[in-house]
Formats: sequence, structure tokens, C-alpha cells
Amino acid sequence: MAAKITDAEKEMETEFLPGQSAQVSHEVPETQTPQDGLPPSMHSMPERGLKWPVQSTKMQVTSPTSDDDNSHEQPGQCQEKKDGERWVAVLRTFINVCQPYFNFLESTARTLTLSSDTERAQLLAFSQEMCEILESLVLTFASRKLLTLDETDPDNMSHFCIGQIQLDALRLSVTVFRYCKPMPYLARLNTGMYKRMRWNVEGLDEAHLPEIKFYYLCYEDVPNLDRDGDKSDSTGVRLWSIGQWVHVGPGPSMEDILDWLLCDVPAGAFEKLLFVGEHEPSSCQATDQMLQLLTSREDVTHTPRKTFLRMSANDSEEMAVNLLPGWSAQVRHRVRSSARAGLEVAAVRSFTSACQPYFNFLESTARTMQLPPEMYVQLMEFSQQMCDTLERLILSFASTNLLTLDESDPNNMSHFCIGQIRLDHLRLSVTAFRYCQPTPYLARVDTGVFKRMRWNVTGLDGESKSETEYYFLCYEDTPNMYTEGDGGDSGTMRLWSIGQWVQVKPDPNTEDIFDWVLCDVPEGAFQKLLFMGSQEPSSCTATDHLLQLLLHQSAHPRAPLSF
Repeated sequence: MAAKITDAEKEMETEFLPGQSAQVSHEVPETQTPQDGLPPSMHSMPERGLKWPVQSTKMQVTSPTSDDDNSHEQPGQCQEKKDGERWVAVLRTFINVCQPYFNFLESTARTLTLSSDTERAQLLAFSQEMCEILESLVLTFASRKLLTLDETDPDNMSHFCIGQIQLDALRLSVTVFRYCKPMPYLARLNTGMYKRMRWNVEGLDEAHLPEIKFYYLCYEDVPNLDRDGDKSDSTGVRLWSIGQWVHVGPGPSMEDILDWLLCDVPAGAFEKLLFVGEHEPSSCQATDQMLQLLTSREDVTHTPRKTFLRMSANDSEEMAVNLLPGWSAQVRHRVRSSARAGLEVAAVRSFTSACQPYFNFLESTARTMQLPPEMYVQLMEFSQQMCDTLERLILSFASTNLLTLDESDPNNMSHFCIGQIRLDHLRLSVTAFRYCQPTPYLARVDTGVFKRMRWNVTGLDGESKSETEYYFLCYEDTPNMYTEGDGGDSGTMRLWSIGQWVQVKPDPNTEDIFDWVLCDVPEGAFQKLLFMGSQEPSSCTATDHLLQLLLHQSAHPRAPLSF
């Protein structure tokens, strides 16, 4: 593209600057060589078959060779600086003029039902072409020190807008920005992350999304590891991902206005949401993936995709790698072969989070809607299959010490969410969690009780339940008094039960805040409510019993349970 720009140096003034009259175009001879110190490429743009609408409002551009300078001005750097400032103003105006066309192309291609995919591809190709042209222009100016891309400079031109899309179905407005070159994620702090695009996502009504959220396309360079997990002599691999800005400082609550006044540049973390791969996507491709990400995060009631129907319960490694969108075969091979690269853990965490909307759909649809019995069974079997597959997947990673299931480690992955159910008739919301393996009931105290599932039960209004209550599926091994034998070792019997967490330490009724501050890990007792027998129930069966228990407690608040 740079070669084409150089070969057509006379095109920019005569075609691409809106508002120029025919007289101005005629005054630029074809063989004129710029003598004003401006970059030659600033006088040209590639044709590429683009037709630019002429603006009705004419933009006044003073020719560098005109005699408008005062007699006392000396030629040289002062004149070159003034000429550069004029052309930077022209460039800024030109970028602003392009924004309505970006808005039209992006909105038409992404929100309207076109007659064919070819039309959509043509519109997005035109948008991509405009983006590349503007990016080349800004980089050309920056290479001649006519403007700066440094974000610490308030007058920088590090990025520009390439369209705004209104998603009525999600009640969201998405504004897209393109960085002219990879920029540090934080302007004054080296995080190893470099941003290439930004999306400002704003709710169309305050009830849906009260503030703007920021998403980025970033990359980071990670070491290239060999099959033994050691760093190889070759260069690292560049991995691209889409993530969200997580505000760190000052506090987002804005309770202390001085924190904001004294903060020069806000700080934030990069929360990865979607891995894109090793190759940089185009601006249109990245926006496509961003919109798909927003749809999957906002619409939690859509039908699970066919991809999950093809999951193999016996091939968890293939599932973890192949179902992540945008991963090339080379990346998949590296994820399998490297033992300590860290990519595996990030992949499984991302995939586990991506499964939650499907768990929500299956559990809510099966348990709250009137369905035929066979359909109810199919949904529950599908939910159970997903749960078992994820459990095997995490256990396979833990077996190679890529992650830990120890709850005393803050970065553990001992459990995962398997669905949320809204019980309107009970005014309750139930969120279910599955522990990957039997886990001690208390992380640092041996109680002999091991938990397998947890349910967080929260009231939908202040009158029903003032706070979240926690219920567990646990087992304990008790002496078996009825085994056959001559008084030898009678063995033990494993008994399963559902019970409730009862806060012990710190005292839930204490008014001393220091009791909570000085408590490292809270402790609680296990109050048994329902015995399940000696056989471990499946996650779906256990949730069925928990919902029946909640229904019984709601109908008979003080009545004891009969087992």
C-alpha cells in the first residue's frame, strides 16, 4: 500500500480533500515537486476505486507557496513548522469528515438484512480500506514529527474513530476506535500488553448499562517453549486476545473527588475474555468477534450451539483446545506440548466461563418451564454431560500441576458454576457450583466432612432473605456397625447429606469489625438437613433435592423434616 501511495503523489489534494474547488485542483501541476518541506506522500492517496462525496462546506487550505507570510518572518524551521501545523489541521478535519461514512458502512453491514453476503463483504472491505488509508496518513505525518502518537501528550493522534454501531436487540451502542500502531496498554506503566483497537460499549438506557465499558484488542509476547516446557532459542510467540478494561485506581465509586483530581492517568487491568490467535485480525474481523462476544455475554437465554452437542466426554484435551474460537493448529499444538506455558490454564478458565450461559439456559428451562417429560430428561442429561466433561477437563489439568484445587491457594480452581435458577414463586435465586473432587468442608480445619456441591441461595427481595445462604452436598465416613464379621475391623460407611453453612468464626452477631478484619478464613459448622444415602447423587439429582428442600422450608418454616 505504501508503494501505491508514493506512485500517486498528486492525488490527495485533487481528490481526497473534501471541499476543494476545481480551481484549486487545477493549480496543482502534475510534475510539481514539493519545495515546502512537507512529506511527498502527503500529496497523494491511492485511488483503489474509491469515490469520495464532496462536502458542501469548503475547507480553506492555504498553499505553502502563497505570499501570506509577514515580511518579518524568516524562512527555515519557522515556516516549515507553520506549514506542518496547517497540514495537521487538514488531516484532523479529513478524519472527522470520514466518521459519518464509517458509521454508515458499519451500521449498514452489521445491523441491516442485506440481500446477499457479497454486499456485506463489499461494505466491510470498503470500511477496512478507509481505515488503512487513514492509518497510513497518520503514520506518515508522525514519521516526519508533524504530530505525536504518544498518549502522554494531550495533543496526540494515537487513534481515530472507525464507526459506531447501534445494537437495538441488546440495547447497546458500540463505538470502534483504531490505534495507528500498537500502543502500551497503560501509557505510563509497562504491563507487557499492547493495544490495537478499542470498543466503547454504552447502554441505550440507564437500567441496562449505567456506564460505558471499554474493551480492547491487545497482544502480548510470551516465551516460546519446547516440548519439555523449557524456553527455546527461538523468539517468543505473539498472542492476540480481546478483553475488558477493569478499573484499578482511583476508586470507580468516585466517593472521594480528590482521588480523581490528584490522579494524572487512571490505571486498569486487562481481563482476557476471548483468545484470537497468533495473527493480528483486521479491524473488521476483530469487530465481528467483539460483537459475537457481546451477544454471548448479554443473551444468556439462547439455545446452546451445536458445538457443545458434539463434545466428547472422553476427549477433554481436544475439547479444551479446539472449541476456543480463533486458535490455529500451531497454537493448539503448543498448548498440548508445553507444560508450563500458562496458555492451558487461561484456555480452560476462558472455556469454563463460556459454558456458564449454557448451564443457565439448561437449568432454568428444564426446572422453571412446563416441558414434556422426555424434553426435561434430555436437557438434564445434556447439563450433566457438560458438568462431567468440565470436571474431567479440570482434573486432567490439575493432575499435571498446571493448576491447583487447594482452596487455601487464592488462585485455585476447585469448583465451577453449573447454572443459575430463578424461582419466582419462592422469590429466590439459586446458583449451583460443582467441586471437581471431594474437598474438605473447611480449608484449614479437618472436620471429617467433604463437600461436593454448593448452592448459593439469595432472596429476590429484602423481605424473603436478607442475605445469601449457603447449602452444601457433603459426605462423611462413619463406622459401619452392621457389617458381617467376628468383631474385627467393621469398616466405614460413606453417608451423603445436604446441609446448611452455619457461621461460627467470626461471630455473625458481633459488632466488632476487628473480628472480621483479623479473621483469615471464616469457619462454619455443617447443619444436616436431608440425608441422601450411601451412594453419591449426580449434580442434577442433588439440585432436585435441594429445590424440594427449599420448597418445604418455604411452606413450613418451622416444621422439622422427616427423613
